[in-house]
Amino acid sequence: MKLKGRNNRLSEFYVGLMSSDPQRLDRLKSLLPSLLKLFSEQQSNTATQTGAANATGAAMDAATDEIYLVDVQIRGTAGTEVVEIFVDTDKGISLDWCHRLSRWLSEWMDASAEVEQMFTGEFRLEVSSPGVARPLMLSRQYPKNIGRRLKVKFKDAEGNYQTVEGKLVAAEPAHIHLAVTATTKDKSAAKSRGKMAAAEMIDIALDQVVEAKVQLQW
Repeated sequence: MKLKGRNNRLSEFYVGLMSSDPQRLDRLKSLLPSLLKLFSEQQSNTATQTGAANATGAAMDAATDEIYLVDVQIRGTAGTEVVEIFVDTDKGISLDWCHRLSRWLSEWMDASAEVEQMFTGEFRLEVSSPGVARPLMLSRQYPKNIGRRLKVKFKDAEGNYQTVEGKLVAAEPAHIHLAVTATTKDKSAAKSRGKMAAAEMIDIALDQVVEAKVQLQW
């Protein structure tokens, strides 16, 4: 597996992919969680053995949190494809740990007979955190975004699609709770009456969510 360089956001490695395999994305998604768990366990054991009080002690906290798979995407055409792997932890993940994971995955793939059967030719492998610009994909991503504003599109009990924006105040395995402010029209009416527009608490089941994105405050 040949290292082709890196940019300031992530490490890039060239590996082969069997472009004729229609199930390759599903195969990657099924394979990666166990690999990420193994990587996390190995890094945690290394941190325990070497101790936290060393030159990389500050960064080792991330390794003790299990790295989990958020999403995998493949773009481009055969021979020049890019496989993007988005990972995270419950406390977030740094660029340094994305780079370490990229190197580890590269070495594992080189040594794996199973992967050798799956891959041929070349594509670029990119490992990074999802970032706030990408939609939240998993229930596990919501708790660390408590306090932030979310824009959520969901399907209500009547089967209608609704879009709301508000502050995430709580996150449970199956539900999120948003403090949603009044609509622009309602705000104008409240202002004309000399009153503040009140926030409404909304409970949304995660299986009803179509898309949820963090709204950056400038």
